[in-house]
Amino acid sequence: LGLSLSRQFVRMLGGELKLRSTPGRGSNFHFDLSAPLCVESPRPSAASGKVLGIESGGLGHSILVAEDNPETRLLIRTILTPLGFQFSEVEDGPSAVAALQSNVPDLIIMDWRLPGMDGIQATRIIRSMSSIRHPRILMVTASAFEEDKQIALEAGVDDFLRKPFHPDALFNLLEIHLRIQFRREAPAAAPIETTQIPLSESGIAELPVEIRESLREAVGEINQVRLQELLDKMAISHPSQSLAIKAMIDTNQFQQLWTLLGGE
Repeated sequence: LGLSLSRQFVRMLGGELKLRSTPGRGSNFHFDLSAPLCVESPRPSAASGKVLGIESGGLGHSILVAEDNPETRLLIRTILTPLGFQFSEVEDGPSAVAALQSNVPDLIIMDWRLPGMDGIQATRIIRSMSSIRHPRILMVTASAFEEDKQIALEAGVDDFLRKPFHPDALFNLLEIHLRIQFRREAPAAAPIETTQIPLSESGIAELPVEIRESLREAVGEINQVRLQELLDKMAISHPSQSLAIKAMIDTNQFQQLWTLLGGE
């Protein structure tokens, strides 16, 4: 399992795990990676505290969500609708483009991988439409590769929302790109960071059997897309476990997570 996971990690980073072995002397595993220098522009830090509403003057913004996963659409709708946003949703790329013919939103939350036409293709078409007011576009993606980010920026994407995401990440991007300000509840003194709460066996046991089995299979394959789908589904029903598992994935604790899920 260790070599299989290592090979998967190296391949995800664009390399290949190689072997040199001499009978009676041992084996040597190695790989080479080529990584571009990443220089991030500074951006405002996300404010803390539960979001209660939008400051006066920022109401009435419209948002289109282009996402084929119903659990993700439900999550975004649950987060945004109570705050007064005008919310609409579509399930594929062609429908996202067609929706702009009748009503152009202020912002589109666009999944990268959409049926019929992916988010990059849809973005290029939208940016080529000279007869409409161009909306801001947030690309939802599980990819952390700089080359993918560059492709999206060149297509006309304004920013990125990493899967799986926390509501605060979405709120921060909405404040930046819609130029609004959320009203927040003052955070309690010395809050406990959710990502520091370890995932326990009892927490795993609270998950439905089918979710645990699907997670174990996805972790074994290091299937980032499937893991993201499962975490999106858990975000509403089991939020603490979803955040804890995300923290383990973000820090590459696949082996520990595999063991917690009953892997042998």
